[in-house]
Amino acid sequence: MPDPAAKTIYVVTLRGDRGPFSRADLAEALRAGEVGGQDQARSAFGRPLGTVDQVLRGPSSDRSPAERPPAPRVAPARRDGRRPWLAPLLVGAALLAVVVAMMALRGGHDLPPVPPTAPVAPPEREPAAQPIPQEKQSQQAQPAKPAPAPPAQLRDALPGIAEARGFRLVCDLDLLKLGRNFSYRVNNRDASKVPFDRVAYLVELSTAADGDRHVWVAMDAFTTDAVRTTVPTTYTKAFFQTTVRNLQVRSNHPGIPAGDHGEGNIEFWPCDYGEAASATVPGASSTLFDISDSPRLGKDGKVGEGHGSMQVHLTKQRLTLFAINNWRDGRKADLGIGNCPGRHPDWTFAANAGSYSHARLRVLIRPK
Repeated sequence: MPDPAAKTIYVVTLRGDRGPFSRADLAEALRAGEVGGQDQARSAFGRPLGTVDQVLRGPSSDRSPAERPPAPRVAPARRDGRRPWLAPLLVGAALLAVVVAMMALRGGHDLPPVPPTAPVAPPEREPAAQPIPQEKQSQQAQPAKPAPAPPAQLRDALPGIAEARGFRLVCDLDLLKLGRNFSYRVNNRDASKVPFDRVAYLVELSTAADGDRHVWVAMDAFTTDAVRTTVPTTYTKAFFQTTVRNLQVRSNHPGIPAGDHGEGNIEFWPCDYGEAASATVPGASSTLFDISDSPRLGKDGKVGEGHGSMQVHLTKQRLTLFAINNWRDGRKADLGIGNCPGRHPDWTFAANAGSYSHARLRVLIRPK
């Protein structure tokens, strides 16, 4: 069992990973407010250990159950002291002695007689080989090559959305290839030179259980720079916590009210954020991550890299239309359409990107 004082525990917080901690250090960090009881802990090998509260309540070992070696299985001893393997061994030795004795009596050259078995039919004469036609000879000489697989087709809900006519693509992103330095399938830099009056987002997510789901949401432009409509990294300098108007929603998700809506709100930033709600968004929770949260800026007031949020909400319905969070963690990013069925409606800490078989984002603008 590892030393309880060994510093092998790391904690994932909105301000980034903290650690390493020993169990005593972790308890002190919890009392000091440096970590939260519901923050997720992991070992030095990256294995999940549960929440901070669970780690502190659990055994002193810092290793996760997956890392602990299984206890060796020991066959139970017989209570009567007998050895079940001894009897077959003695029988075999006796049979061997009989065989040797019989061979000695017969001169040591013949094998013991074989017990009678069912009569065996004589082998049939093999039919004469038939000549192989020329065309079959060539086929047998050269095995058939498998037909080449057709090129993979990207799943595409866009052709079925009539309202997308007149829009121009800004970027196309495979959400299963996120990370610290992700790249777009299509990155139309020329779009930044085009005046536009509408912005649209099309998010597609697929799982074996739910099939293909998508949501299209268009709104009045909230910026004049098309680059800032994309994933809000520190490079794009996008930071929006604002009301958006004239939303047009189309979706095959059962939890999304398709139609036209007067207003919603967006939360686009690259930094960490907390649960506290903005006073300008009525009905938001201050204890859950939902339609309104509070971005955390640096001590100098600058926006740094952190968990990151790219969310579009229907404010009155308290509904998240789509969320793309924590893209820097790749397959552990948070992705979702509609409200998350877990604790936080806006998919914060869902870490579920790896559960999708297909995940795609497209950003479009409508030129004036």
